[in-house]
Amino acid sequence: IIYLILKGHNIVEIRTRAVESIVSKLEHGLLHEGDLVQEKQLMVRLLEWFNFDPSPKQQVILELLTRLTKHTSACDVLVSIGGVSFLTRLRSDIDSNLRPQIDVVVDRLLHVTDLDLRRANTADRRCVYGRSNKETALVGTAPIDYGYFTHKINSSDDTVNWDEISCLRFPGFLWHSLTGTDRHVLASTGASLCSPSPHLVRNACAFLLDVIFRDFPPEIFLQRPSIVQTLLTLISARPGGQLMTSGLECLQSLAEGLTSRLHFFQDPELYCPRQGGLCSASPSTAIEAGARCPEWNLSRTSHRDQRRRAQFDWREVEGMERDHQTSSSSGSTSTVHRNSTHSLSHGLNSGTWNSSTGDEIDVTALQRMQMTSPHFCLASLAATLPSMKTDSTRLALNILQAISPLIHLLGQTIRSDKLWTDTSTVAQSLRSQLSEILESVGDVVLYHYNMSDSMTTNVYGDWSPKVWSKHEARMHRLVFQAMSALAIKLLQAVLPFEQAATELKICLSRALFVIACDEPMRMACVDQCEVAQSYLEQCNPDRYDVIMRLRKVSHSFTHTHMFFQDYKELTNNKKISIELVELAESSLDGLAYHCEVLHINNIVQVISKV
Repeated sequence: IIYLILKGHNIVEIRTRAVESIVSKLEHGLLHEGDLVQEKQLMVRLLEWFNFDPSPKQQVILELLTRLTKHTSACDVLVSIGGVSFLTRLRSDIDSNLRPQIDVVVDRLLHVTDLDLRRANTADRRCVYGRSNKETALVGTAPIDYGYFTHKINSSDDTVNWDEISCLRFPGFLWHSLTGTDRHVLASTGASLCSPSPHLVRNACAFLLDVIFRDFPPEIFLQRPSIVQTLLTLISARPGGQLMTSGLECLQSLAEGLTSRLHFFQDPELYCPRQGGLCSASPSTAIEAGARCPEWNLSRTSHRDQRRRAQFDWREVEGMERDHQTSSSSGSTSTVHRNSTHSLSHGLNSGTWNSSTGDEIDVTALQRMQMTSPHFCLASLAATLPSMKTDSTRLALNILQAISPLIHLLGQTIRSDKLWTDTSTVAQSLRSQLSEILESVGDVVLYHYNMSDSMTTNVYGDWSPKVWSKHEARMHRLVFQAMSALAIKLLQAVLPFEQAATELKICLSRALFVIACDEPMRMACVDQCEVAQSYLEQCNPDRYDVIMRLRKVSHSFTHTHMFFQDYKELTNNKKISIELVELAESSLDGLAYHCEVLHINNIVQVISKV
């Protein structure tokens, strides 16, 4: 009771000490979570904490709420006092780094079912400060938090606990089990992508874009990453051709779809609390209670016929590729094809995606093999960036168009302030990949700036550019500016300024110097050049000093020109203005670089008349 009174106190220091005391007692076992989950007044005070001005320790309060909402009783209390609406409104006003914690709390509140409440009401409520030989039971049965997975994941030593990885903003997507028909369609499409026939591979990519990516939720391809891995292999193994362009279009579409789904899962207003919600395609469409309405379910019926036609078209081509087989093999293949087509038509005629039918493979094994959104982005960037060192403007622009949504998605799914200090295995893997990608980005920027690859090896060597036509130089310049903007965007998404000194390597450091020095780039993209200059200040202070001196001399030249113009208008009877004296003073910084004697004489004349 004392703690509850203190938490509602108007003095910030008293409230802060009360919170720290509660957290400390929980961490040292002097206070148990079961003592707090039924305290309605405590929950009210925790929410009211954000109404005070100032409101310190917001992260501590959210961590405490996250800890308490692991228990069904606490979720029930928070729901009853309007915690969902309060946290939803709070999310738009709070720091973006704290929003993932609010998302976790709101998601737990929305997933509390009547069955969980009945179990909590019938549970053993014995809870004391002291501990006996038997483990003390919690108040209410704590439901297992599956995050966005609907199936229980068996705990084991090699299973990653995504909730404990602080560098990820988004723990994961809802797990989707596939029917046999769905698995067959994905397996057939993946097999076609591996075909030696370029025509069949292009048809498979078109089928992915026109049908599969519209019919399946995009997270399916991260949970079963075989198609994504095939696309990445296709892009890295066959650079510069039509197949690479098709693969880039697939990656771009998948990244945009994942971004859309990420926003969908983070928006509490799209939550569907009961069966047959707003997203029901028909009265027979069943949506699990407490699940989000999948917006891809709305468009399934509209794409059904298109999916069947496209499936038939590229299967026809696949059949033509096997014409050289023996008659017995052809007969066997035809039989399998007829059975598969019948199964596919039967599955599509159902009109809904029945996710209740589980995979034939163990779900736990599948979930260990799945790819997270950050890993997908980094793997895609690693596969596409080497092909950016090309003289083909069309290919370079296609790659830029594909990697732009990847960088945006990467920034939405990781926390840059936690990434470089997180000690988890996942964070270490992300850091290792990011370091290589950042160097590749710097190499690409320098390649298009110099219009040659031979000068990027010597960091401080003399530049001797090759002779290019005006059209080629213009195209390289276009790619340089676009790639520079994306490089700055990537740095802002993944690397805080404080980490630049230790994490930025030589190649990207030189690229930042080039971007910051480039005057046309500064005129077109002032903000990007300022950001590049700020990163350069952290990672290479010597080069930063060079830029500062360069800016100072450049401004001096400008003021010298302005001084000449004003001096010409000066008459003997006109009084010397203070502005003219200031121009004369600032123009002296560049005097050593032009040594204009007339300018010196003019300055002397002005000073003599002051």
